[in-house]
Amino acid sequence: MKLRLRHHLSIVIALKIAAILLLWLLFFSPSHRVPVNPERVDEKLFFSPPPAEESHDGA
Repeated sequence: MKLRLRHHLSIVIALKIAAILLLWLLFFSPSHRVPVNPERVDEKLFFSPPPAEESHDGA
């Protein structure tokens, strides 16, 4: 009985580890990372809208 339970638990744990590894490969692996450099961080953190353009309708 003990050996059977240990075998079953080993299989379940191995499947869970495989599932976590698969999720990591699909969503968090280095190929899915966005390159970050100081200019990009500056652009995202300190965003300022472009200056409003004046209308030149000739009036």
